[in-house]
Amino acid sequence: MIREYWGFPVFGIDPSLGITMISSTWQGLWGGSIGVNLQGILGLPSPNWWSGSNPDGSVSPGATCSEWHASDTTTGTYGSVSFTTSQWIYNPPSPATDCANQYFVLCLGY
Repeated sequence: MIREYWGFPVFGIDPSLGITMISSTWQGLWGGSIGVNLQGILGLPSPNWWSGSNPDGSVSPGATCSEWHASDTTTGTYGSVSFTTSQWIYNPPSPATDCANQYFVLCLGY
């Protein structure tokens, strides 16, 4: 990542194209908590989503469902958009979650 962009705010866009600020900086996403509950913003029926991440946003080695190519007995980490704590990206009992579970995938980009 290009660090010069880390200071920019991060916004969520809901299905009706409403925009809400999630974090005042990109770095703020990985600081342990976020400012808003993403489930309400994104309108997801289930709170769980595949993150493959540790609480600090780094990749959780061996916990990405074989780099998102497997849905069998491999494992992956997940987050829960119903939390504003670090559980939004890493929700125990991660990383021992079976990849056969049907969770959402969220796209984060800048």
